Amino acid sequence: MAPVFILCAMRSYSSLISAMLGQHPDLYGLPEINLSVGETLGDVAAFYQRRAHGLHGLLRTIAQLQAGQQTEATIAEAKAFLAERHGWSTSQMLDWIEAAVAPRRIVDKSPVAVRSVEMMQRLLRMRPDAQFLHITRQPAAVCRSIDRLHAEIDAETGSNLRNRVDAEQVWLKCNANIMAFKASLPPGQCMTLQGEALLGEYDIYAPQLCDWLEIRRDPDALAAMLHPEESPFATIGPPNAMYGNDPNFLKSAAFHPRPITIEDTEDGVDGRAFQPATRKLARELGYA
Repeated sequence: MAPVFILCAMRSYSSLISAMLGQHPDLYGLPEINLSVGETLGDVAAFYQRRAHGLHGLLRTIAQLQAGQQTEATIAEAKAFLAERHGWSTSQMLDWIEAAVAPRRIVDKSPVAVRSVEMMQRLLRMRPDAQFLHITRQPAAVCRSIDRLHAEIDAETGSNLRNRVDAEQVWLKCNANIMAFKASLPPGQCMTLQGEALLGEYDIYAPQLCDWLEIRRDPDALAAMLHPEESPFATIGPPNAMYGNDPNFLKSAAFHPRPITIEDTEDGVDGRAFQPATRKLARELGYA
């Protein structure tokens, strides 16, 4: 069955939306498995050699599908599983995951993929029949969310992420990469959807999303998607694989439909105007 790959800039509701889709009877929502970073599992392990948290989502997935639970012991077993299969292609790893959750289709929301068109093309080579869901969020909201996250990390680790990372450039580069990748796909293989619309007007947009994915849109299926907190990956994991999703989502995964106010992009963020390229792309994505 064709997988669903969610593409978005970080802090664009992807953890929540992926978990919501994953509660649909026809789908299985994964944490961030990050297979787009290399051709083999050895490449993936090397990419995250100094950033071990980047493997947490894949380890939690293996533990859950192998043992039915995520504990320190099952995560250790998952690490051994990976170490024994460094020669596997990332496509083989995806085969294994898909076989374990069949007949449900997987939903993967690894934000690292949008760092480059090449990584997204790797996903396409792995699964030419995949559907790609481009989730957007207004740039000022993304910038503030990135800054808050980095401030929290700085406070905990003594780092200086908030001053080193240009949040506007993150939003611009990621969404520009997605748009360039989308242009290479045939019509209908990628859908762009404002996260604010789906979360703020669920009853309108969730059925449309189900139609595009060609999955059930009956009341029971739509109701199931309102409970992302029931995902096995919607809480902090064991000490040796705590993350794999947005930390704030893992602390509070429940979804409460509510209108979401969208700011005027021309106002910039916190008194600073956006650069012309950001304003132009935001307008293309439907943000005034």
